Amino acid sequence: MPRQALETLLSFIQNYKSKDLKAIGIDLLKCLSQMKPAFDALKVANSEEKKPFAVMDPETELTCRKMAGLFFESLPSGVIQMYAIVTIPTVRNTYSATPSILLSVLCR
Repeated sequence: MPRQALETLLSFIQNYKSKDLKAIGIDLLKCLSQMKPAFDALKVANSEEKKPFAVMDPETELTCRKMAGLFFESLPSGVIQMYAIVTIPTVRNTYSATPSILLSVLCR
């Protein structure tokens, strides 16, 4: 939830100077549907230029979103999973749990 809130705030900051409510609404719908990172990746892949009203270019926006995903999703879930391995004896005794959790953290 914090990642979505940060992405929505970032999207609003990116578009607030445009004064186009339709563009702001479409961008916020992309955030709420959790499709905004895919649209940002498409912008970067198509080498789109920075819009005159935008605060940052598409590469910087994509990087900010990826960092938000890392800090608000991947790291906390990894900490919770590692806590489960350390504290629950039945999980600790399985040899597949630790590599599985490490791979899930590294591949996000």
